[in-house]
Amino acid sequence: MRRSGVAALLLGLTFYLMQEPDYAPTAIVGTGAAVLPRIILSIDVPEPVNKRNYITREVDVSMSVDGVLFVIRGGVSEPWCGKTWEEIKMMMPASERLEDFLKGRGPTNVPFLRVRRVCGNPAYFAKRLSGFLRSNGLQSTVIVGSKNPLFLIFMRLEARDIVLNYLQYSPEENEEGLISFLWSMPFFQKQVRRFVRPDILSVDDFDTATNFLSLGYPVVLCGVRNEKHIEAIQKYACGLVHIDEPRILQYAALSASLYDAGGTLCNVNKIVRVQCEGDVLKALREARAQKLQVCVGGVRHSMDGQAVGEGMVCLDMMPFNGVSYNPETRRVTAKAGATWRMVQDCLDDHQRSVHVMQSDNVFSLGGSVSVNVHGWQVGSPPVVDDIHSLRLMLADGRVKTLSRTENADLFAAVVGGYGQIGVITQVELNTVPNTLMAFDYYETNLNDFLEVYEAKVADNPNVQLAYARVNTDSRDTFEKIGLFWYEDIPGSAIRPMQQERMVALKRAIVREAVFGDVGKKFRWIAESAFAKAMRGTTTTRNTAMCSDVHVIPHLQGLQNTLQEYFVPKARLVPFLRMLRKTMVDHGINIVNITIREVRPDTVTLLSYAKQPMFSLVLWIVHNKEKSNQVLEEFTRDLIDHTLNFEGNFYLPYRTYGTCKQFLAGYPRLPEWRALKKTYDPHGVFSSQFMQNLEKCFVQTHAG
Repeated sequence: MRRSGVAALLLGLTFYLMQEPDYAPTAIVGTGAAVLPRIILSIDVPEPVNKRNYITREVDVSMSVDGVLFVIRGGVSEPWCGKTWEEIKMMMPASERLEDFLKGRGPTNVPFLRVRRVCGNPAYFAKRLSGFLRSNGLQSTVIVGSKNPLFLIFMRLEARDIVLNYLQYSPEENEEGLISFLWSMPFFQKQVRRFVRPDILSVDDFDTATNFLSLGYPVVLCGVRNEKHIEAIQKYACGLVHIDEPRILQYAALSASLYDAGGTLCNVNKIVRVQCEGDVLKALREARAQKLQVCVGGVRHSMDGQAVGEGMVCLDMMPFNGVSYNPETRRVTAKAGATWRMVQDCLDDHQRSVHVMQSDNVFSLGGSVSVNVHGWQVGSPPVVDDIHSLRLMLADGRVKTLSRTENADLFAAVVGGYGQIGVITQVELNTVPNTLMAFDYYETNLNDFLEVYEAKVADNPNVQLAYARVNTDSRDTFEKIGLFWYEDIPGSAIRPMQQERMVALKRAIVREAVFGDVGKKFRWIAESAFAKAMRGTTTTRNTAMCSDVHVIPHLQGLQNTLQEYFVPKARLVPFLRMLRKTMVDHGINIVNITIREVRPDTVTLLSYAKQPMFSLVLWIVHNKEKSNQVLEEFTRDLIDHTLNFEGNFYLPYRTYGTCKQFLAGYPRLPEWRALKKTYDPHGVFSSQFMQNLEKCFVQTHAG
């Protein structure tokens, strides 16, 4: 019996290891399709004349034995492993320190680093490189590639916000031995993908590329020489590298594909990687001269074309990411491309913290202000309440400072205005102390949730952060709710901010919940047990808010959709009962529901919270191959019910709502549009999302 059990276990393990692992990237900032350039050139290859597309450079880097990161220029007959930087300079005079190479070039020309020959300790190499990228603000704008799985694993442990590219192993001429042979075998390649969980794959043949593209992987295809192959990968997130034929290079340059995190694909005219306000001004002038529209994006985590548009000039704000803190005003100033993580890193040094932000810190400040995010900070309005001032560049190139008292009309339209009135270039935010907090958890049922929330959270002045998670398995659908919160405690020993731990395990548990009730039940039990075990543990505010996105961007054959609804606090229970019935009627698979409190926003024109609300974020997973019609019908029914509850729906996600629903949820849309026409009379700023809104206005006017 024991032998048969062991045999069954081994058989099951073998079957598991033989399966292709799901695409489960670890980095989320610019994951996969959102940052992958179409063309990646060697630093020694001239760029094509027609630069319509996002064309970037691939740079080979390594590290000397004395810890100097350098760019490899020129071949040598002997390896550089074990050599000091001075010795390497003697061997390869054209090579440069990485920091010197970047001076005067910036992230526009060098966002694709290929690590060659990890000599010595891969953990130390990863620490040095990730530290260098962070100190130079490049972690959100650089892709790091390597063939070495250990190096990639250590890179991920050091920094989850750096996009990693696994160069599928094919032994080079000077590489021999058992390890090289094993790594080149498909079975071992599969295990590397399983454990490294790369964000991007590099492969060297078209058939392999199309296979991985069909599984959801963003891919870099090396050595493409066929125009038909370029046509075949048009609709995918696929970059092309080592293109050595000018004809093919020019043909590929005409393919300008750009994605957002929801998978919306647009063929843009040009992508401008912004590093200063001057870049924005130049791009706007060129766009006006060519009568092109402009879309603006950061991480582009909105899901239905809010940051992309067909045939437009796209401003990629991510390289424009400086952050500074003023101890006299206790405010932090960040460029639009800075992520919340960059802001947190800066504030942590001064024992200060962000007041309101999303539960995840991977998004850009410009994007967050453009959708007027809310967070899980108790008793707080959306982020508009924390903004002291903004810098905005209008379509004609003028720069204005916006606040509640200066250009207040623009301020009310730009915050939550989805980048349609001007380009936010800088944000100045108020901050709060980075306090010491204790974690707590309580499990309750739906009928008692409001009473529990008021007693545990709302009426407790020490509680700073809180959210709830709803059980979604079919047996207990929405009947059980777990409440998580942090409250201030006395203490002055503020610790440095720590990255979130056990992310891989958490994502694996979440991923299993996608496929049915067993996974949902297991997730509920696991998270509840973990939360109960963690009760009473202490952390800092910054560490508690240092979390990245756990939603998996792609799963085989499945599509992720986020939706968010706001309901008056007193209507939460009947709303959830209505949601359960609507979900069952339409056969929708809701994997996760998170509840957060939002206070009223009385400032912005496109306010979604006009009274104290609970926000409910829905994570829906559905089959890619099926029509979206079922999801559209479900969404429209749910929006109608939500509006009847005096609630609202959030616009950064799928825009399945009807024109009537848009105007009902956002009655000041006509006022907002009139102000846009005043400051952008020629409609320079647009997006796929804005084009859909314009159709609503046209239809309403025609009706």
